[in-house]
Amino acid sequence: MNSLRITGSAIALAIAVWGASSAPAMANDPYSARVVEAHSVTTTVFLEGGYAFVAGDRTFSFDPESDKLGDLSPLRNGDSGVDARFAVQHQLQNDWDLRVGGGLLVLREDETSVDDDFASQKLRIATLDAEVGYTYPLSAPSVLRVFAGARAIGSKNTAMFETQGFDPIAEESFDKIGTYTDQAWAIGPRVGAELTYPVGHAGGFSIVAGASTAILFGRQDSGFTSNGSSSPLGDGRESITVWNNEFMAGIAMPVAEGASLTMGYRGQHWRGLAIDRVDVVDSGSFDRGGSADLIAHGPFMRLTLALPPR
Repeated sequence: MNSLRITGSAIALAIAVWGASSAPAMANDPYSARVVEAHSVTTTVFLEGGYAFVAGDRTFSFDPESDKLGDLSPLRNGDSGVDARFAVQHQLQNDWDLRVGGGLLVLREDETSVDDDFASQKLRIATLDAEVGYTYPLSAPSVLRVFAGARAIGSKNTAMFETQGFDPIAEESFDKIGTYTDQAWAIGPRVGAELTYPVGHAGGFSIVAGASTAILFGRQDSGFTSNGSSSPLGDGRESITVWNNEFMAGIAMPVAEGASLTMGYRGQHWRGLAIDRVDVVDSGSFDRGGSADLIAHGPFMRLTLALPPR
């Protein structure tokens, strides 16, 4: 009986010593702190806004042999604009999560003018995402999240020109305005990864980076109006395949309890979404170019709010 009491006391003493020695180590270890924090949060909200510069192909160009519009410069799908995003992530069992979100890229008009001739083009792209993610611990304290899901998009591109026409019956000139409108819808699979690398002590700065790719299948409806009246010229519906690639990198820092702010740079590439109109003339006719590339890139800020379980 005495031996059992001695054995029980030894076990209790060993547990107490282990707990006393491991608790400070857990508190000072950034990787362990991240694991505890990740499992104590069930919902995370992401709010992001950024500025977008535009590069890529010029998809609205004019016939240089035409006495109307021929001196105008070719245009891209838009000039610089804004990029806004949101997402809500719910932690599932173990290291799995479910995230849904969306975004809106709005480009202002890219413009050109010479004397009485004028042209412009602008684009908007809305995205909706749903994905399942898995957080994989790399060498401490780095964490890699990989995800797979679906992306759906809706876009609207508007290109217009204005020049001087002449009415032989009334024997007077008038403003001749032509407008092309392209609306696209597509959906498809999307995969990607996000890396978080804490710098310094636990709860401090982190370097973050991410990349994703998607292939989307859908359709595009196009139309043309001349001085506000519909015209069969340019009308049509076609199937499209759109490639979308994105990347981001930045630095995240805590700003309050359960809140962090990320500042970084984001880029996105779209291929197959825009119609390439070449040799446009004032009647509205044009030739089709090949697949066009749109690139939007710029700085962003993202607020992350971690909501504790109820």
